[in-house]
Amino acid sequence: MCEACEAGAPGQRGIGAALAARARAIEAAKPGARVAEECWAIVLGQRGGALAWADHARILACLDQAGAELAARPGRSPRGVFRCDAAA
Repeated sequence: MCEACEAGAPGQRGIGAALAARARAIEAAKPGARVAEECWAIVLGQRGGALAWADHARILACLDQAGAELAARPGRSPRGVFRCDAAA
């Protein structure tokens, strides 16, 4: 996680269950080595720690794709989209 999230920035809501599930499914379908469960736990705020840049980039790409898919569904609120305003 970046400093903005770890500092408990106001308005930071984290990653919802639907977004996390879709991102994990996308990541599992991608070619190459999968990201370790420990890395997902860190990103999802279930434990502390650090990630290798390659794992972080792969997870963020999957979160971005999942967010776009979920936001494009009819009747879905964009609240499930991963967007870090604190770090922007």
